[in-house]
Amino acid sequence: MISLKHRIINWLSLFILLASMTMITYAWISNVYQYDQGIIGKAAASYFSGGTGTSEDPYIIAEPKDMYDFAALNNLGLFDTQTYYFKLADKDTGDPTVIDFGAAGVPTLYQSIEPVGDNDYPFKGIFIGNDSTLKSLTIDGDGKQDIGLFGYVESGASITNFFIDGFTILSNPSTLDDKTDFHTHNDGLFNRATGYLVGHLGFGAILENVFVIGPTIQSLSNADANRTQYGMIGYNESDAGTIVGGPRGLYEFTLEAYSFWNQVNNALNAYYDYYINGSSTLKLTDAFSYTLLGGVYTFIGINSGYSFSNLKISATPGDTDPIYLYDMMKNDGYSIIYNDMQYSRENLDLIGPISFINVNTSLQTADISVLDGLTGVVTPALGTTFNPTNYPKAFILYVRVDDPTNLGQIAAYFQQGKEFAYYAGFDSSGNYMPNYSFNNKTKTIPIGTSGVLSNIAINNAFCAVSVNESTGDLTVVDPNVDDYDYFIYMLGLYNGNITIDEIDLVFPPAELTEESLTAVSKVDFVSAVTDVLDANAGKTYANYTFSYLNFGYSLTEYQKIQVEIQRASNGAFSIYITYDITDTSLFYFDIINTQLSSLTVYVNSTSVYEYTGSNKIIEIELNYDDTVSVNAYN
Repeated sequence: MISLKHRIINWLSLFILLASMTMITYAWISNVYQYDQGIIGKAAASYFSGGTGTSEDPYIIAEPKDMYDFAALNNLGLFDTQTYYFKLADKDTGDPTVIDFGAAGVPTLYQSIEPVGDNDYPFKGIFIGNDSTLKSLTIDGDGKQDIGLFGYVESGASITNFFIDGFTILSNPSTLDDKTDFHTHNDGLFNRATGYLVGHLGFGAILENVFVIGPTIQSLSNADANRTQYGMIGYNESDAGTIVGGPRGLYEFTLEAYSFWNQVNNALNAYYDYYINGSSTLKLTDAFSYTLLGGVYTFIGINSGYSFSNLKISATPGDTDPIYLYDMMKNDGYSIIYNDMQYSRENLDLIGPISFINVNTSLQTADISVLDGLTGVVTPALGTTFNPTNYPKAFILYVRVDDPTNLGQIAAYFQQGKEFAYYAGFDSSGNYMPNYSFNNKTKTIPIGTSGVLSNIAINNAFCAVSVNESTGDLTVVDPNVDDYDYFIYMLGLYNGNITIDEIDLVFPPAELTEESLTAVSKVDFVSAVTDVLDANAGKTYANYTFSYLNFGYSLTEYQKIQVEIQRASNGAFSIYITYDITDTSLFYFDIINTQLSSLTVYVNSTSVYEYTGSNKIIEIELNYDDTVSVNAYN
């Protein structure tokens, strides 16, 4: 007979066991009331077909319900405390499997899932594809910022070795969506990032041996800023959303007088009482000339001794780490944009005293007025720090050097009969002339005819500089001897007065190489699983040749697109684009095809481009009036 003492001990043990089980289960159901009650089960095991989430015993995803639960639980933060492991596999054997979301008997609820991971709870685990296939799956990106099979993938995550067959990404954002938790992507924009596989790929995350068959991105109800960088990936953190040497690398911007005046005017009213350059007394109103009427500031110009691009501001007096005024403007929505081209602080600077005149707000026109020519200009000594405020009344152009023989083009719109010129610090043989004085005016070189693009030449540069990456300082160097990053061009008057309406700059892209495309070096479009894995034909991941083919576009709220990719068994691509524009705009659909794969592009059911030889970049301009133009180049 069991003694009373032993009975009490057994009861206590049972109580402790039940309490422990309750605590373990609670960790999984604490957010259960936020979770769709169509999912049956209250403990971890009921959400998957097996496993405990460890490296030795991953959670098994074997059926549509498992994948649905995986996405929902991740986005509730239930996998946020540690690294969990997930595996696509047959629940009984662990072998590769096919999960068909469109199969008969699959509940409607499980046929569509939300992107796995978002800004609040990124996917940070290990997803083991196990050579399996997800078939006929729909990803619903409604209300999300990062849209793809995986939404936001954090650094350190791993997604490998599986196929996706016939799936659709729904990316139809609205300007009315709650953007409270949104984060910036390329160029500091709070836009959507859409990709077949990943919306936002974190630095160092692994995306490898993942293949898609007949995928579609549908954004035909798009009503907000929406972009894809690679097609497979919406935004790649490792390269800040920019493909070096890609088609959008042909960088254009315009400094147009009215657009500049308008946004700086807005900034002046927003930051008029901000302190400048770490001062405890000087404010933005000391750097700008203005009128003040009824509490409203009207910007007139930049005062002597101040450089627009190097001006820093802070709400705190004596701030030792103020931020650039331009960066503050950009962050707060005051970007200087003209005809879809955005002014950049890193390329063109205005040095006071410069005034804005003839402002007509109804016509949206203005002029920049520069009085007299540059006086006392001397080229800086080698080894000194370049300081733009040493050159009052100048327009200073910074040209990053990728190819010294192709520095881009410039056009300025100014009064004819006046001389707007380069102050060139190099002689006719290309030798730099330190401490050279321009008082004799022998090296001022006219920029050319007003409104006509002309090539930017090395010999017209003022000096060359290298950049200290930690401080941002520019050191003057001899480009014939030292490494350099930028040529600096000084633009100003020869004599007299002048008004300038606009300066246009076009910079060529850097050379496109496959090193620029490492994000898509291990993912691809295929026609069937057997294109990649086929034991009878000796095909493995190791001997598969990736195509590197990718595409990109950037949409506004008025632009809609659907993109479907088909690949034939012989490797040829067909890209089907359906688009619509509800205002009078245009956008570009860019294709990068470094392997020169056979390629046909259809726009609204009409063939617009067929591969013709050596073109690696295909730029397709899609216009509101249904006209399409194609430019293909190497």
